[in-house]
Amino acid sequence: MIKYRGHNYREALTPQQKQLKRQYRLEQQMKGDGIPSFEEVWEYHKDRAASKGSVEDYAADYTRVEADEYDTLEWLQQQGAKVPKEPRYDADDHAAWQEQVDALVEEHQETVSQYLSEQKALEYLKDRTEQLYDDAVHRLEYELDGEECWRTVSLPTNIDPAQHDGLGVYWAYDEYAAEAHWGSSYKGDTQQVTYHAKIDLQYVDKDGTIYANTDESLGEEEKEVRFHSGAPIYVYAVTVHEHGKHRRGDDEVLDINDWRTT
Repeated sequence: MIKYRGHNYREALTPQQKQLKRQYRLEQQMKGDGIPSFEEVWEYHKDRAASKGSVEDYAADYTRVEADEYDTLEWLQQQGAKVPKEPRYDADDHAAWQEQVDALVEEHQETVSQYLSEQKALEYLKDRTEQLYDDAVHRLEYELDGEECWRTVSLPTNIDPAQHDGLGVYWAYDEYAAEAHWGSSYKGDTQQVTYHAKIDLQYVDKDGTIYANTDESLGEEEKEVRFHSGAPIYVYAVTVHEHGKHRRGDDEVLDINDWRTT
């Protein structure tokens, strides 16, 4: 600590100290990492779906249920409401009872329809999440280690992409799923590039990868493999896209064949 004019300043870390700090942070990330249970994953996505209105959207578009009289009366009883008991023999009493029931159904049928639709939507989302979860766990345990991965980013044109480090943690295990999610592919002052690297499973953020791949709306599309921040990653090459990844142009492939960090 350096004191100057009444203020305290931290001394700059040496390159060796910076490396030790990065290594410590990486070890801390890896220490607590693991594959979350399906129950944890489902609770997370269920809460997110509710907060984003996804359950209501599915209920309206895909799992609409029209409640009948029986559904409505059963729901009312579950809510603790007083539902008149059906008389067995007297026709007049039965007619009066039916009028009461019809009034109750008319008042609450839409609410019950919405409730049943949302319950069906949740069942669908849970089944879908479980399928994505099983697939993601299988990939982590049996497929990804040693395989290839890609990351597309936008960089300022004054940065040499072959020398660039700190490549980021979000990669894709499918080349065509790697997309730049910020910046523009062709503004003159930026360049869009795609890094091609090797997956070392010990540095994969398993928790983050599972949650990303079980997102019902994005998991299959983005095919994400997430690394711990600051992890070493072996990079084969980087492709510089002349006019962006999906536009025609003369792409340039620069060999790297060296280690970088995420």
